[in-house]
Amino acid sequence: MKARMFSMFALIIASALLLIFTLTMVAQGAEIQDPSQVVMPDMVSYGLGADLSQASQNQAGSGYTSEITFTPVAAAYLPAVFRNYGGCSAIPTLLSPANGSSLNTIAPLFRLDNGNNPNATVLRLQVAKDPGFTQGVWSLRSSRASGVSEFRFPRNWNPAATYYWRAWLMCGDVQGPYSEVWSFTTGSGGTILPAPTLVAPTNGSTSPTTTVNLQWSPVSGAIEYLVYWREAGDRGYFFWSVSATQTTISQLKANTTYEWWISARNDYAIGTNSETWRFTTPAGSSSLSPQNLNRNSVEEDGSATIVFEDRTASNER
Repeated sequence: MKARMFSMFALIIASALLLIFTLTMVAQGAEIQDPSQVVMPDMVSYGLGADLSQASQNQAGSGYTSEITFTPVAAAYLPAVFRNYGGCSAIPTLLSPANGSSLNTIAPLFRLDNGNNPNATVLRLQVAKDPGFTQGVWSLRSSRASGVSEFRFPRNWNPAATYYWRAWLMCGDVQGPYSEVWSFTTGSGGTILPAPTLVAPTNGSTSPTTTVNLQWSPVSGAIEYLVYWREAGDRGYFFWSVSATQTTISQLKANTTYEWWISARNDYAIGTNSETWRFTTPAGSSSLSPQNLNRNSVEEDGSATIVFEDRTASNER
């Protein structure tokens, strides 16, 4: 009888210890990224090293015994908190810049494979100065949430500096798991191109329509040109890149003053910005064009800059 009471008492103590450890670990708030990977904790996981064996299957019968032995262990246990990603469990695969790479540019191109999750609606990409992402620099929100995508941010990075980046998908309001964290170091000492000269529309002019053709002079050594524009006085701006020395912007508001400027890019860097010119659209209705659905917008968010990319039209960047 005493042996049976001792066995039951030991089982109660072991269960209580397991519960205490479980609650403690959950309170620490660590996460797993895939609920299918959750493994129910055992005694060894919590450092108890318990070996529970039942010598008799009939607890009510005579001669019932229960053998319980405890062996101290030094096993590490990673706590788990269930997080349900639902249909948003796909993880983007980072492609470039390669992890730990040293680049020859301060305007890197980011490439990643988002997979083909039909539930994914938005790609998120984040770049920071530290692997914990407490010092954010750039953040991308892109409508291209499937397949391989690539993106170049519209400003240079600091030369000879190390950055960290990661990505994840959004399925509506549901956030998917983070990708791996990769790092890269930017180049230094390359050539930064001079500013283009703006040609048309002339500074301070009024456009005859709400569709405006922007023109500028070529810059020797340029691979492409970044075109920036915004409503006068706005903090953010729109941009895209083209290979020619002119582009047309539309879907502009009527009777509104806009600012625009250009920079040229080579393999090393985005060049010096041109002057900023202004034009005003005429009164009347605003224009609509599918081309302007394929544009990027930039907003400042504290210390980080957020880029919104909309690629619903298949035309030049």
